[in-house]
Order: sequence, then C-alpha cells, then structure tokens
Amino acid sequence: MDDELDYGPFDGEIPERLEEDARIKGSSRNLSKARLCPVCPGRFTNVRRHVFHQHLPWYTNPLTACWTCHKQFGQNKMLENHCLELHNCNIADNIFKEEYQSVWTELMNGLLLELCQRYDKKTLDHLVEYVRTEAVFKQCQSAVFHWTDIPLLNFYNKKNRFDVEVLHAVFPPSAIYSLVHWKILALLLKGTEDAENLITFEKEISLYQCSIQKAIMVTDSHFHLDKMKQQARFSGLPIYKWKDGESVYQIRHLVANYAFPRRWPTIEEMGEIRRDRRIRSTAGIHPRIVKGEEMSVLNSWITDLEMLICVNRMISVGNVG
Repeated sequence: MDDELDYGPFDGEIPERLEEDARIKGSSRNLSKARLCPVCPGRFTNVRRHVFHQHLPWYTNPLTACWTCHKQFGQNKMLENHCLELHNCNIADNIFKEEYQSVWTELMNGLLLELCQRYDKKTLDHLVEYVRTEAVFKQCQSAVFHWTDIPLLNFYNKKNRFDVEVLHAVFPPSAIYSLVHWKILALLLKGTEDAENLITFEKEISLYQCSIQKAIMVTDSHFHLDKMKQQARFSGLPIYKWKDGESVYQIRHLVANYAFPRRWPTIEEMGEIRRDRRIRSTAGIHPRIVKGEEMSVLNSWITDLEMLICVNRMISVGNVG
C-alpha cells in the first residue's frame, strides 16, 4: 500500500555511522519494515516520502513543499522546522495554498509533456499506454493514491478539462492523471538519460484556458475525431468551449464522422470512444475513393459496415461523406 504513515525512523533504524561511503543516506537496516526504493538501492520505512524528497521535482508533492524556497521536504514535520528556522514564521505562511493549485497543475503538465518528449511519445495518452504495457511498471500494480492526493487530482482534471473520474487504484493507468502518482513518475524519470536534470525541471504549461461563463450547449454533427487525435497533445476528448461575441458555447455531443474505411476505428479504439458518452459515430465510404478500388475490397468494406450497424452509439452507416 502507498497510504503510508508519516512517521519518523524506528529506534536503531539508521546506524550511528555509515559502514560504506556508498551507503544511501537514511537507508534502513530494519528489513522487516523497510522496502526497496524504485529508483536507488536504498531501503526505507517510508519509500513514498524518500522518493518525493530525493528523486522528484520539488512541486510533485505540493503539500510537503516550501512554496517560498521551492524545496521538497517529504513530511510536514521537516517542513514545519524549516519554516520556523529559516523563515521565522508559521508553516501556514509557506505551505501549499488554494491559489497555488493552478501553478501546480501547470508545473505537472510541463513535466509530463517533457517526459513525452524524452520517451518520444506524441501525446500524453500515448505515455499512459506506454506505462500500461512496459514491464518495469508492473511493480505499481498494488499502488493506490494517498487520500490527500484525491482533491489535488480532482482539481488537476478540472483545470485541464479532463472529463474523467479519479480512482484510488493507480494500475493499470486509466487516464492522464494516473501519471501523477509518485511511483510512476519516479520510474519515468529513472528511465530517462538525464534523470538528475529532470529533478530540477520547472515549466508551467496550460493545456486549456478556463472559462467561468455559463455555456450554451450545442452538438457538432460532423466532427473528425481522428484528425483531432493526430493534432492534439493528448487523445482524450476535452470540454470544448469557445466564445462568440458575448456568448460562450460548449459542445455537448459530437458525431465522429469516419468516411474513409482505412481510417475506421479498430475494435479497441471503438471501446475507448464508447467510454465517452458525448461521442456518437458514423461510418461510411466516401464517393471519391470508390472508383479506384477493386470490387473485392469494396465487398469487404460493405461486410464491415454491416457489422458496424450493431456497434453501440454507431448512429449511421453508409455514404456519410
């Protein structure tokens, strides 16, 4: 479980002197209580706290960071001592506040998009799929989000306009917010060529601008979902809003138009599409490609169309070009 208590070391946990210069600072001898760090060879009674303190950028756990110094302490007691000794103030003056939530969200966006580039992934959803399939992340199978993470993740999704529900279970990752988990982040950074540089990485990126004006709900009856996925930085469908004069509009439903058989969604892609209740689909054969195809190919497409009639939320088949 990752819902670890924020306790101090046990008696005798940390030796009075280091046996070797290479010994990991703070590593525990208490083998019955300590667990291996996913990044370094050390063992710790609170791996989560150690990873935040040593292996991740300071802002990844905003609740135990000093937002004046931009330093991570991993636990409230150390943060409190820091505030009293260095800033001569109460911890409440330097801890994570509501006004920092947007900054934290954009810092996490910047880090995740940087990891996308390091792993040569076009979108954040591609990075989620990478984590889901790579063997090294199987050690996250029992991971859960800490109870203090849930409000942050809800704000993260709201700010980025991700219309998904936050789950306590982390693995297999179901959405972009899953990448924010400390163990997944640590393994992603570890797998890069310059993890040490990424620990100090800071870049704020806003994926979408928020609007508080009440929107008029509309339906887009001819939407090219496949093109949107190619052009966007992530393939999840956001809450589309735009302003025209004094009015704000928001798409309530989309009819994803698939007019070219070679770009029809696969069974797996249709499963992902059906999970979003805003999307309906149509499939057909555009007239301009019919003349250039052999009859055997056309017959196979027609057979596929007959099967698509039975697909949930497929509202029309035929010539929809």
